[in-house]
Amino acid sequence: MKVAIVTKRLEEVAADAVVVGLYAEEKRLPEGLARLDRSAGGQIKAALEAEKFKAKAGHVTHLHALGRRVIVAGLGPRADTTAEVLRRAAAAGLRRARDLGARAVAVEVLGDRLPARQRAQAVVEGALLGTYAFERYKKEKADRVVEELRVVEADARRGREVAEGAARGEAFARATWLARDLINTPAKDLSPTDLAKAATDLAKERKLGVTVYDRAGWGWARSSASPRGASSRRSSST
Repeated sequence: MKVAIVTKRLEEVAADAVVVGLYAEEKRLPEGLARLDRSAGGQIKAALEAEKFKAKAGHVTHLHALGRRVIVAGLGPRADTTAEVLRRAAAAGLRRARDLGARAVAVEVLGDRLPARQRAQAVVEGALLGTYAFERYKKEKADRVVEELRVVEADARRGREVAEGAARGEAFARATWLARDLINTPAKDLSPTDLAKAATDLAKERKLGVTVYDRAGWGWARSSASPRGASSRRSSST
Protein backbone atom coordinates (compact mmCIF):
# COMPACT_ATOMS: atom_id res chain seq x y z
CA MET A 1 0.00 0.00 0.00
CA LYS A 2 1.38 3.39 -1.02
CA VAL A 3 0.98 6.22 1.49
CA ALA A 4 0.60 9.82 0.31
CA ILE A 5 -0.07 13.10 2.13
CA VAL A 6 -2.67 15.43 0.61
CA THR A 7 -3.22 19.00 1.81
CA LYS A 8 -6.75 19.55 0.56
CA ARG A 9 -10.23 19.40 1.98
CA LEU A 10 -11.53 15.88 2.17
CA GLU A 11 -14.36 16.50 -0.28
CA GLU A 12 -11.80 17.71 -2.85
CA VAL A 13 -9.65 14.57 -2.78
CA ALA A 14 -10.16 11.96 -5.49
CA ALA A 15 -10.63 8.49 -4.00
CA ASP A 16 -12.86 5.43 -4.24
CA ALA A 17 -13.70 5.80 -0.55
CA VAL A 18 -13.22 8.34 2.20
CA VAL A 19 -12.88 7.58 5.92
CA VAL A 20 -13.96 10.19 8.46
CA GLY A 21 -14.19 10.09 12.23
CA LEU A 22 -17.13 10.86 14.47
CA TYR A 23 -17.10 11.30 18.24
CA ALA A 24 -19.88 9.76 20.29
CA GLU A 25 -22.59 11.72 22.08
CA GLU A 26 -22.13 14.95 20.11
CA LYS A 27 -24.99 16.73 18.38
CA ARG A 28 -22.98 18.52 15.69
CA LEU A 29 -20.96 16.83 12.98
CA PRO A 30 -17.23 17.61 13.02
CA GLU A 31 -16.02 20.09 10.42
CA GLY A 32 -14.71 17.62 7.84
CA LEU A 33 -17.77 15.40 8.00
CA ALA A 34 -20.08 18.44 7.97
CA ARG A 35 -18.50 19.69 4.74
CA LEU A 36 -18.93 16.27 3.16
CA ASP A 37 -22.54 16.23 4.29
CA ARG A 38 -23.24 19.63 2.76
CA SER A 39 -21.65 18.49 -0.51
CA ALA A 40 -23.89 15.43 -0.43
CA GLY A 41 -27.04 17.46 0.19
CA GLY A 42 -27.48 16.25 3.78
CA GLN A 43 -27.47 12.54 2.88
CA ILE A 44 -24.76 11.61 5.39
CA LYS A 45 -26.41 13.16 8.45
CA ALA A 46 -29.76 11.70 7.45
CA ALA A 47 -28.27 8.21 7.08
CA LEU A 48 -26.48 8.41 10.45
CA GLU A 49 -29.69 9.50 12.17
CA ALA A 50 -31.78 6.82 10.44
CA GLU A 51 -29.29 4.14 11.47
CA LYS A 52 -28.91 5.61 14.96
CA PHE A 53 -25.16 5.25 14.65
CA LYS A 54 -23.66 5.67 18.13
CA ALA A 55 -20.04 6.23 17.01
CA LYS A 56 -18.66 3.77 19.55
CA ALA A 57 -14.90 3.31 19.32
CA GLY A 58 -14.01 0.84 16.58
CA HIS A 59 -17.51 0.75 15.06
CA VAL A 60 -18.03 1.79 11.44
CA THR A 61 -20.86 2.43 9.04
CA HIS A 62 -20.93 3.50 5.40
CA LEU A 63 -23.09 4.90 2.65
CA HIS A 64 -22.72 5.80 -0.99
CA ALA A 65 -22.63 9.54 -1.65
CA LEU A 66 -20.84 11.88 -4.04
CA GLY A 67 -20.16 8.94 -6.32
CA ARG A 68 -18.05 7.05 -3.77
CA ARG A 69 -18.21 5.26 -0.44
CA VAL A 70 -18.24 7.42 2.67
CA ILE A 71 -17.13 5.43 5.71
CA VAL A 72 -17.76 6.87 9.15
CA ALA A 73 -15.55 5.48 11.92
CA GLY A 74 -16.64 5.81 15.52
CA LEU A 75 -14.11 7.40 17.89
CA GLY A 76 -16.03 7.00 21.15
CA PRO A 77 -16.28 9.89 23.65
CA ARG A 78 -14.00 12.82 22.83
CA ALA A 79 -12.51 12.84 26.34
CA ASP A 80 -11.38 9.22 25.94
CA THR A 81 -9.33 9.82 22.78
CA THR A 82 -6.02 7.94 22.71
CA ALA A 83 -3.66 6.90 19.94
CA GLU A 84 -4.98 3.35 20.29
CA VAL A 85 -8.57 4.53 19.72
CA LEU A 86 -7.46 6.25 16.51
CA ARG A 87 -5.50 3.17 15.38
CA ARG A 88 -8.57 0.98 15.86
CA ALA A 89 -10.81 3.43 14.04
CA ALA A 90 -8.44 3.68 11.07
CA ALA A 91 -8.06 -0.10 10.93
CA ALA A 92 -11.82 -0.65 10.96
CA GLY A 93 -12.37 2.05 8.35
CA LEU A 94 -9.75 0.69 5.95
CA ARG A 95 -11.03 -2.86 6.30
CA ARG A 96 -14.52 -1.67 5.41
CA ALA A 97 -13.16 0.28 2.42
CA ARG A 98 -11.19 -2.76 1.25
CA ASP A 99 -14.19 -5.05 1.60
CA LEU A 100 -16.21 -2.62 -0.50
CA GLY A 101 -13.64 -2.89 -3.27
CA ALA A 102 -11.93 0.50 -2.87
CA ARG A 103 -8.44 0.75 -4.36
CA ALA A 104 -7.66 4.34 -3.36
CA VAL A 105 -8.81 5.49 0.07
CA ALA A 106 -8.67 8.99 1.52
CA VAL A 107 -8.63 9.25 5.32
CA GLU A 108 -8.66 12.37 7.40
CA VAL A 109 -6.25 12.76 10.30
CA LEU A 110 -8.82 11.42 12.74
CA GLY A 111 -9.78 13.18 15.94
CA ASP A 112 -8.64 16.51 17.33
CA ARG A 113 -7.59 15.87 20.93
CA LEU A 114 -3.98 14.86 20.23
CA PRO A 115 -1.18 16.62 18.33
CA ALA A 116 -1.39 16.25 14.54
CA ARG A 117 1.87 14.29 14.38
CA GLN A 118 0.64 11.70 16.88
CA ARG A 119 -2.75 11.39 15.21
CA ALA A 120 -1.23 10.93 11.75
CA GLN A 121 1.08 8.22 13.05
CA ALA A 122 -1.80 6.38 14.68
CA VAL A 123 -3.97 6.60 11.56
CA VAL A 124 -1.30 5.23 9.23
CA GLU A 125 -0.30 2.48 11.67
CA GLY A 126 -3.91 1.41 12.08
CA ALA A 127 -4.65 1.56 8.35
CA LEU A 128 -1.69 -0.61 7.38
CA LEU A 129 -1.90 -3.07 10.27
CA GLY A 130 -5.66 -3.38 9.91
CA THR A 131 -5.31 -4.63 6.35
CA TYR A 132 -2.41 -7.03 6.95
CA ALA A 133 -2.77 -10.50 5.45
CA PHE A 134 -0.34 -13.43 5.36
CA GLU A 135 -0.55 -14.75 1.81
CA ARG A 136 2.68 -16.68 1.32
CA TYR A 137 0.90 -20.01 0.83
CA LYS A 138 -2.19 -18.80 -0.98
CA LYS A 139 -2.37 -19.85 -4.61
CA GLU A 140 -4.65 -16.94 -5.43
CA LYS A 141 -3.98 -13.52 -3.95
CA ALA A 142 -6.82 -11.42 -2.62
CA ASP A 143 -8.45 -9.38 -5.36
CA ARG A 144 -9.71 -6.71 -2.97
CA VAL A 145 -6.67 -4.71 -1.93
CA VAL A 146 -6.23 -1.05 -1.03
CA GLU A 147 -3.41 0.17 -3.23
CA GLU A 148 -3.09 3.76 -2.02
CA LEU A 149 -3.82 5.50 1.26
CA ARG A 150 -4.23 9.27 0.99
CA VAL A 151 -3.83 10.95 4.36
CA VAL A 152 -5.73 14.23 4.20
CA GLU A 153 -4.98 17.38 6.20
CA ALA A 154 -6.81 20.50 5.08
CA ASP A 155 -4.58 22.88 7.06
CA ALA A 156 -1.29 23.25 5.16
CA ARG A 157 0.33 24.68 8.31
CA ARG A 158 0.15 21.21 9.84
CA GLY A 159 1.39 19.48 6.70
CA ARG A 160 4.92 18.91 7.98
CA GLU A 161 3.73 17.46 11.29
CA VAL A 162 1.33 15.15 9.49
CA ALA A 163 3.99 14.00 7.02
CA GLU A 164 6.43 13.23 9.83
CA GLY A 165 3.82 11.34 11.83
CA ALA A 166 2.65 9.41 8.79
CA ALA A 167 6.22 8.42 7.90
CA ARG A 168 6.82 7.17 11.44
CA GLY A 169 3.55 5.25 11.42
CA GLU A 170 4.38 3.65 8.08
CA ALA A 171 7.82 2.59 9.31
CA PHE A 172 6.39 1.00 12.46
CA ALA A 173 3.60 -0.73 10.54
CA ARG A 174 5.89 -2.16 7.85
CA ALA A 175 8.27 -3.43 10.53
CA THR A 176 5.33 -5.14 12.20
CA TRP A 177 4.27 -6.63 8.86
CA LEU A 178 7.72 -8.15 8.47
CA ALA A 179 7.69 -9.52 12.01
CA ARG A 180 4.24 -11.05 11.44
CA ASP A 181 5.38 -12.64 8.18
CA LEU A 182 8.35 -14.23 9.95
CA ILE A 183 6.22 -15.40 12.90
CA ASN A 184 3.56 -16.88 10.63
CA THR A 185 6.09 -18.81 8.53
CA PRO A 186 6.43 -22.46 9.72
CA ALA A 187 9.81 -23.46 11.11
CA LYS A 188 10.33 -25.91 8.25
CA ASP A 189 10.35 -22.95 5.85
CA LEU A 190 12.29 -20.54 8.05
CA SER A 191 15.57 -21.86 9.39
CA PRO A 192 17.90 -19.80 11.58
CA THR A 193 19.95 -19.16 8.45
CA ASP A 194 16.87 -17.84 6.65
CA LEU A 195 16.10 -15.56 9.59
CA ALA A 196 19.68 -14.25 9.60
CA LYS A 197 19.47 -13.60 5.87
CA ALA A 198 16.21 -11.68 6.29
CA ALA A 199 17.88 -9.47 8.89
CA THR A 200 21.03 -8.81 6.84
CA ASP A 201 19.06 -8.18 3.63
CA LEU A 202 16.93 -5.61 5.42
CA ALA A 203 20.01 -3.98 6.94
CA LYS A 204 21.68 -3.65 3.56
CA GLU A 205 18.53 -2.22 2.00
CA ARG A 206 18.24 0.41 4.74
CA LYS A 207 22.00 0.97 5.13
CA LEU A 208 21.97 -0.17 8.73
CA GLY A 209 24.43 -2.15 10.80
CA VAL A 210 23.51 -5.66 11.96
CA THR A 211 25.33 -8.42 13.82
CA VAL A 212 24.22 -12.04 13.56
CA TYR A 213 25.51 -14.57 16.11
CA ASP A 214 25.55 -18.29 15.34
CA ARG A 215 26.01 -20.38 18.46
CA ALA A 216 27.16 -23.68 16.96
CA GLY A 217 28.41 -25.73 19.86
CA TRP A 218 30.32 -23.27 22.06
CA GLY A 219 31.64 -21.19 19.21
CA TRP A 220 30.14 -18.21 17.53
CA ALA A 221 30.30 -16.43 14.23
CA ARG A 222 29.54 -12.86 13.42
CA SER A 223 28.65 -11.16 10.19
CA SER A 224 27.76 -7.51 9.83
CA ALA A 225 26.33 -5.17 7.27
CA SER A 226 27.01 -1.47 7.59
CA PRO A 227 26.52 1.71 5.55
CA ARG A 228 30.03 1.20 4.19
CA GLY A 229 29.23 -2.25 2.93
CA ALA A 230 28.92 -5.78 4.22
CA SER A 231 31.69 -7.64 5.92
CA SER A 232 31.93 -10.92 7.80
CA ARG A 233 34.35 -12.80 9.97
CA ARG A 234 34.28 -16.01 11.92
CA SER A 235 35.82 -16.93 15.20
CA SER A 236 35.58 -20.07 17.29
CA SER A 237 36.69 -21.15 20.70
CA THR A 238 36.34 -24.24 22.81
